[in-house]
Amino acid sequence: MFLAGVICLAVWVNAKNFGVLVFFTIAEGPVAGNFWAMISPLVTKILGIGKVLSGMNLGDFMAC
Repeated sequence: MFLAGVICLAVWVNAKNFGVLVFFTIAEGPVAGNFWAMISPLVTKILGIGKVLSGMNLGDFMAC
C-alpha cells in the first residue's frame, strides 16, 4: 500500500502528458488492488466480526 501511495504522489500529481498516464496505469495497476484485498481482514480484526458491514460501509464512504 505504501508503494501505491508513493506512485500516486510522484507520478499522478505531476502527469502532464498521455505517456506518463500510461506509465502510471502500468506501475499502479499491480499494487493498487492491495488496498481492497487487505481492507476486509483489517476491518474484521479492528472492529470484530459483528461490525464488519458497518466498517466496510464507512471505509467505502471515506474512500470516495
